[in-house]
Amino acid sequence: MRALARHRMFRITCQHASRLLSQAEDETLPFGKRVRLRTALVGVEDVGEPNAYTLVQRQTVEVENEAKPAMVAESLLRVYL
Repeated sequence: MRALARHRMFRITCQHASRLLSQAEDETLPFGKRVRLRTALVGVEDVGEPNAYTLVQRQTVEVENEAKPAMVAESLLRVYL
């Protein structure tokens, strides 16, 4: 849990998540602009089960010649080895 302690995590309902994604999709990308997706591994947590880990990844979508990213998101992934 130490690796994830510095990240604020919260739970939302599927309905709320759907609404947030719909609002984010209302803005379209300018035609002809290039986009780039960057993914970074932010943290790894041992969840206490044998060979089970939670990975925290950050995805950033950047648009050519734009000062701010179009999207920044963090996702959790449970991995069993």
